[in-house]
Amino acid sequence: MFSNPESFICRAIFRVRIGVIAGCAAAILAGCGTTQNHAPTPAMSANPMEALAADCANAPVVQPIEIIRLNTPFVTEAVVSMLAYAQQVRGMPAAELNQEVSRLGNGAGAAEQLKLSLVLRQFAQLPELIRAQELLARVLLDTGAQAQALHPLARLLQSQDVDRRRLEELLEKQTQQTHEVQHKLDQTQERLNALKAIERSLTNRSSADKSSPPKTRGTAAPMP
Repeated sequence: MFSNPESFICRAIFRVRIGVIAGCAAAILAGCGTTQNHAPTPAMSANPMEALAADCANAPVVQPIEIIRLNTPFVTEAVVSMLAYAQQVRGMPAAELNQEVSRLGNGAGAAEQLKLSLVLRQFAQLPELIRAQELLARVLLDTGAQAQALHPLARLLQSQDVDRRRLEELLEKQTQQTHEVQHKLDQTQERLNALKAIERSLTNRSSADKSSPPKTRGTAAPMP
């Protein structure tokens, strides 16, 4: 039927290749023929400032970043001023501290009461410390705006007083225990010294007995 089978196979392979190439070309042309909706490119303005203004007007609106505020007490101006006053009175001598106590008086307002408490704490004496704690309690009980601004600092000072009292009680207890131990040691030393004295006295007595000559019995006189 076919005179040359090899030529027939070559022609068939050639036809298949032509069909594949034609299909790929049709697919490419179909893809290029589809139109896409692109925004028209704006014409280049002759004025650069106008172009910049147009770009800014078309720019998307940036939403403001929400700042999360922590629920923590902030340092007010009144607290800063009171801390500066506390630093000032720490280096005052006793005479100036007494003058400051006289100037503040009994503390008419919350600020004066807290200042007076800070001054009294510098004396480090029990009556002054008790009065300073009473002034802190008055500031904390005050519900006015000026007092509420100072409440964080007053609570801090009050907690420091509690810690100081606990440490003082612990130190006093340790001191008492040390005195008791020292008293027992002194009693033991006194007993030891008494035993040593008794031992020395016995040793001296024994030495004296050994060094003394033995006593001789007298001979009776002959009878006449």
